[in-house]
Amino acid sequence: MKAFGIKITVKRVIIIWIVAAVFMGVSRFILEKNEYANMTIEQKEEVRQQKEFEELNLTGESQYLIQKSLHDPSSYKYVNSDIKKYENGQYAVSFSYRANNRFGALVLETKEFWYNKDGDLLKVVE
Repeated sequence: MKAFGIKITVKRVIIIWIVAAVFMGVSRFILEKNEYANMTIEQKEEVRQQKEFEELNLTGESQYLIQKSLHDPSSYKYVNSDIKKYENGQYAVSFSYRANNRFGALVLETKEFWYNKDGDLLKVVE
């Protein structure tokens, strides 16, 4: 039997199959080294959403702690926030806000909340 002018034998088919299997195995090994590269689009989106959820959860908890500590919680006005994740897994959530102090004056304050990789509050820096 001939295909594309090449005589096809059982021996050649087996050799081609073995070469293809080895190539596929090597390719899979290389790709598995980079876990993210191996993910489907849906899996990558899930990882991104999980990260976003963790950050939103930390900002929500930080905002709750701020409002709980205020003299007049109804005067709370969000200004801005920033989240930084460090290589050791800790997060620093910085919040700027306006609120009335004990004398009724509207003041601008910033607090920084430090969380460990499990989301437990470590410290608050004013």
